[in-house]
Amino acid sequence: MGKKLQLPASMEFYQDNTKLKWIILVVSVLISFGSIYYTNVLVEQLKDREKQQVVLFAKALEYTLINDDGNIVFITDEILFKNKSIPVIWLTKDNEYQYVNIEINENWSPDRKNAFLRMQVEEMKDSFDPIEIILRDDSTGEIFGKQYVYYKNSFLLTQLIAFPYIQLSVLAIFGFISYLAFNYSRTAEQNQVWVGLAKRNSASIGYTSLLPYGVG
Repeated sequence: MGKKLQLPASMEFYQDNTKLKWIILVVSVLISFGSIYYTNVLVEQLKDREKQQVVLFAKALEYTLINDDGNIVFITDEILFKNKSIPVIWLTKDNEYQYVNIEINENWSPDRKNAFLRMQVEEMKDSFDPIEIILRDDSTGEIFGKQYVYYKNSFLLTQLIAFPYIQLSVLAIFGFISYLAFNYSRTAEQNQVWVGLAKRNSASIGYTSLLPYGVG
């Protein structure tokens, strides 16, 4: 009675690791979505913090516009000039643009600067509602004008928002390359095994054919 063909250990490994591959895939997906969820939580917290900073910036700006006392130096130094990351633009009562943390080439003409700032304002409007500054006469309480402070995400927050998707893309590319490499190795291993088995069977058949009839 013929013996059952024994496959090499390498082939048995390739045949038995399907479950392992699925486990690795599920774990990778869970880690990826967990990373996205946690990053989104951090993003929302940082968004709230930046909004609070801009609101404080707007209130400080409002105070400097309607008051003229010794506290202005403290407010400008400790609040207005402390913002080093959040891009902010506002219009003065003369409809002139003022800004902080906006990269502008100082060699540009005034018209080009204003066009660039207008474009930035439209982009900021699409991201967040502007913060209103009410200009009120300090003695009579009469409102004599309004201004708006526009802002957008800081560079750090923008990077944090994009990070999980970049991470997913890298993991997907790595997984795809690993899958191709694994399949290629498996196919090459199987081909080598079958070639070896074919040679061994061929040699066995040749040896049997050389034996006298009835022997073997």
